[in-house]
Amino acid sequence: MANAMFADTRLMVEISNSPLFGKVSGSLHKGYPNSFKSNKDFMFPGNLQFSFSKDGTLVDIDIDLFRNSGLHLFGEVIPNHIADVINKVFKTGLPDKTNQDAVRRMLLANPQIGLTRSPDPNFN
Repeated sequence: MANAMFADTRLMVEISNSPLFGKVSGSLHKGYPNSFKSNKDFMFPGNLQFSFSKDGTLVDIDIDLFRNSGLHLFGEVIPNHIADVINKVFKTGLPDKTNQDAVRRMLLANPQIGLTRSPDPNFN
């Protein structure tokens, strides 16, 4: 989980009322019970999740590679946690976070998001 940021409480209200987001469990975002995940109309194949503190003044924003919960669990959550444990025990440097290149490619593939391609082909 990323570090939480301060938020204006209006952000939680806007997202909770948006037809592009739905209420979901914030179980993987302890301390942030008000959690909303984007739907397929907003982003596909992954999703964007906003998890807010109880009063809506803190937000943890997470982007997932997989919309399907099984793929998310076995393709992202478990591998990241296993790598984190290996890094702590053996002092290694295995990647233990979601691959941001994969996230960027996913965002570029969706024209609705409108991400601008880099002029450097190595980053597209």
